[in-house]
Amino acid sequence: INKGVCMSELPMLFTPVQAAKIMGVSRSHVYVLMNQGRLSSVNIGRCRRITVDQMKAFIASLTATA
Repeated sequence: INKGVCMSELPMLFTPVQAAKIMGVSRSHVYVLMNQGRLSSVNIGRCRRITVDQMKAFIASLTATA
């Protein structure tokens, strides 16, 4: 029995706090990355959200420069 999380059960958008937990960094570091333009995000009203693809693109950019 596979007890893993099904992709359809994951949210499509993550808060900066959730993204920070996923990436293993602090919430404030996520905001710094977004403000620097290194981590893309979307605005919904006054809220900023990060997609899985945006997190993957950021991580890929780290491994490309390493």
